[in-house]
Amino acid sequence: MSGAYSGREQTEAKHFILKRYLQALAFKVLHGWDITYIDGFSGPWESRTEDFSDTSFLIAIAVLKDAQKRILAETGRLRRIRCFFSENDQQIYGQLKKAVAPHHNPSQAFEIETHCGKFEDAVPQIKSAIGRFIFRTRSWCPRNDYRRHRGGTKNSGISRFAEIPLEKSVAEVLRRCD
Repeated sequence: MSGAYSGREQTEAKHFILKRYLQALAFKVLHGWDITYIDGFSGPWESRTEDFSDTSFLIAIAVLKDAQKRILAETGRLRRIRCFFSENDQQIYGQLKKAVAPHHNPSQAFEIETHCGKFEDAVPQIKSAIGRFIFRTRSWCPRNDYRRHRGGTKNSGISRFAEIPLEKSVAEVLRRCD
């Protein structure tokens, strides 16, 4: 276990699962489609590194960039990746926005959008981020305490995502509820 995860074994396990799952998923999906990745409770929470490399959002960005690069090398096609990160806590959101800003690169088909506020209030922004792509969710909840320190409840506002229209193309949208 690395120093960044000392005393945070659950987080280390969660990040291991996120990385492996997202690597496999992204590599498969990017062969045929673009990806929109949504993290509704982004943080950074309890990060112990200056660059936030021990956070879910930067792990996801690194994995998605790597998959995009590998697909480009393999197929010659640059697939578009869009990330949407939401955080309710104003101070934490400032850290999130600063940390993800250098990774926003639309000219390289890697776009990042952020939202400060309740995740369920981001539906209009998420609709815009998804655009013409189908909304499919894959949920995984490795922790049962569901962010009590953030004031969330297990299913608060999630039903509002039914408002997102389904259209022609396919993309994976991941909703983490960890």
